Amino acid sequence: MSVRTIVIAAGFAAWAPLQVFAGEVPPVIQAVSTLRPGDVLFCRYQYHEGSIIARRDCRTSSQWERQRIDLEREVQELQRRGLLQH
Repeated sequence: MSVRTIVIAAGFAAWAPLQVFAGEVPPVIQAVSTLRPGDVLFCRYQYHEGSIIARRDCRTSSQWERQRIDLEREVQELQRRGLLQH
């Protein structure tokens, strides 16, 4: 391939996606909040596997409780499956 062919192909590859949105306005993504007035957020810093920088995770007390219950249910299901496989 010549350099000219590569440049033309790269230019077309960069230009083609722009034509998709030529007449349209991209949709605006709006965050949906489940907070009600008076809800208090509790923030925890969490490290994810392989990261050295903590990420702040803020939720209400009921959201933290729901996450805890869901995690307990997942662990119990994994334990149940592990017992049945042996």
